[in-house]
Amino acid sequence: MGLRCRFASAAVSERRPLDRGEAGKDGFWYEWEADTGKPVMEPVAFVKQDRKPPTPEGTKVWPGPMGGANYGTSAYSPKTKLAYIAGINGAEILYSRPRPHEEGDQDLGTGQNPAPASEWTGTITAVQAETGRIRWQIQTETPPIGGVTVNAGGIVLFGQADTKGTFEGVDAATGKRLWKAETGAPIGSAPVVYTLQGETYVTVVTGGAKSLTQLFPYNGPAHVLTYKLD
Repeated sequence: MGLRCRFASAAVSERRPLDRGEAGKDGFWYEWEADTGKPVMEPVAFVKQDRKPPTPEGTKVWPGPMGGANYGTSAYSPKTKLAYIAGINGAEILYSRPRPHEEGDQDLGTGQNPAPASEWTGTITAVQAETGRIRWQIQTETPPIGGVTVNAGGIVLFGQADTKGTFEGVDAATGKRLWKAETGAPIGSAPVVYTLQGETYVTVVTGGAKSLTQLFPYNGPAHVLTYKLD
C-alpha cells in the first residue's frame, strides 16, 4: 500500500558519542557518560508517577509493570539534540493479601490487576539530551507501545495500541501533529524509515503487542504497510 505524505529525507543514522540514554519501565529517562557510567542528569519522568504501598483493598500505582517504556524503542536526533521517548501511562492495582500458589505459575507475593483499559493512555516526550529538560510532550489516546522513530527530515513517527491502528507523524522540534492515518489494526512496533532507489519510505507492522493483549485485545490479521515519503 502507498500513501504520499509531506515527509522528507532519509533516516537519521548518526549516533551520540558522549553519553548513553535509556527509558525505563519505571517511567524515567536516564543518561550516563559512555566512558565512565556517571549519570549526566537527574532522571526525567515521562509518565505519571504515583507510588504507594499495597493495601488489602487495593492501591493504584503509576506506572504499572506494563507501563513506563516497556520494550518500545526511543530515538535521538543529532539535528535537534532531542531524545524521543514513547511512554505508556498505565496504572496497576496492588493488593497486600495472600495469593494462592499454582504450580508452574509465577509468585509475585501479592495480588495485582491492571487498571481498566480506558485509563491507559500514552505520551511522546522530547527531552533535551544535554540538559534533561523536557522540550515538549504530547498525549496519545492509547499507549504507543512499539516506540518511536525520528528521521532526518524532522519527523517523529509512532503508532498506538488502539484497534483503529492510529499511526502519526509529529514535528521533531515542536511536537506539532503533522499527519495521521488509521491502519485498521493495533501497532506494536516502531516504524522503519529507509531509502530505496532515491525514494524514501516508512514501513510499519500492525497486529498489536502481546504485552497489552489483556487490555487491548485484537484477533484480526496483521499487516506490513509501507508509505512513500514526499
